[in-house]
Amino acid sequence: MIPGIPQLPAGAATPVIAGIASEAISSMLWQAAQSPPAWGVFDSGGNQVLFPDSVLEFSRRQEYEISNYPVQAGEFRSYNKVLRPFEIQMRFSKGGTVNDRANFLNSIDALIQSISLYTVVTPEVVYPNMNAERQEIMRRGAKGAYFLTEVDVYFIQIIEVTAQYTSTATQLTNAQPASAQPVSNVGTVQPQAPTSQQAQTGGLALQTAAAGPVGSN
Repeated sequence: MIPGIPQLPAGAATPVIAGIASEAISSMLWQAAQSPPAWGVFDSGGNQVLFPDSVLEFSRRQEYEISNYPVQAGEFRSYNKVLRPFEIQMRFSKGGTVNDRANFLNSIDALIQSISLYTVVTPEVVYPNMNAERQEIMRRGAKGAYFLTEVDVYFIQIIEVTAQYTSTATQLTNAQPASAQPVSNVGTVQPQAPTSQQAQTGGLALQTAAAGPVGSN
């Protein structure tokens, strides 16, 4: 017996510890149910687009490609290291009714046909700017007839780049043929009244056009 601590009957500590552990597990499960999913695929508005029962596998492939180019005498030299878009593979499972599984597969079909960008969320890392490019479905044995156990979706990172345009002056004043020379803008030309000679020449041209070709009736 330790001073300050009441004496408990033998075996009384076990139910107390079990009760505390049960309460902690219940609290943990409740918090997990209230928190957003730690795994998922979301659109730009933060809406979940796939609703599997479980995420069975996850893999990420990142590659830095070394640029090798041929030089003289058939040799090669390595010049740089180029970052390539990374790829993600997720394997899902889906059960439920026939309609549940059909809706899930339709969602994947719409996902890989879309050109929109999505975010793949995992407990440790969030991967934005992803686009789904391929799916693979495997159904094995009797269980596979009523349960989707291997639905693989492959994503690739989309590296967005803002186009930049520059204007380059090209000298074509001496271009051959002459028709390739650029048009020069010498300013706005104001209309002017024709001279008497110009008016007379224009009038004769109109009379000739109205009379028609020579020899016609």
